[in-house]
Amino acid sequence: MIEITKNEATYLRKIIPNVHITRTTHKWYAEEIKSVLTQLPGNVEAEKALRELNRTHRTNSNFEI
Repeated sequence: MIEITKNEATYLRKIIPNVHITRTTHKWYAEEIKSVLTQLPGNVEAEKALRELNRTHRTNSNFEI
């Protein structure tokens, strides 16, 4: 889960109605799925998680069985 702002949480709920967002006392967190991460271009954590997701996906998809 990545940390997001309250405004980002509101935006994500409008764009992706069934998105899973968790809130603690002072922080908001969204799940790390591609549809969420691509909607948060200014969020450093989201950009890092998206790079990792793409790197892992490329590595796994190059496997031949």
